[in-house]
Amino acid sequence: MKLVAKLKSCEKYFGMTAELLNNDGDVIDTITINENGKGKKLKFKFDEEDLNGSNKVEIAFKDNNGDNKNFECDDEPFDMSPDDQDFDVTIKSNKKKTKAKL
Repeated sequence: MKLVAKLKSCEKYFGMTAELLNNDGDVIDTITINENGKGKKLKFKFDEEDLNGSNKVEIAFKDNNGDNKNFECDDEPFDMSPDDQDFDVTIKSNKKKTKAKL
């Protein structure tokens, strides 16, 4: 199965880790958003048994670069505050691919 999360607010993203967690808090997949600014479309891959019978998952963003910029919107740098942020997503069980806009 696949979950595609689209980050829509800014043009570039830096120094973060995005983790996909099941309802038990276990990490299913991790994506590192590097210093190249790319990362608007995050593609998580997982098996249905990773969900532990639930269709609810959480995407957790963690700041890896301290006080340096994490976003760039209209050439203006921003730091993620607070450094850890979570978003809840529901997986549709009848589809192999789900999309989420964050």
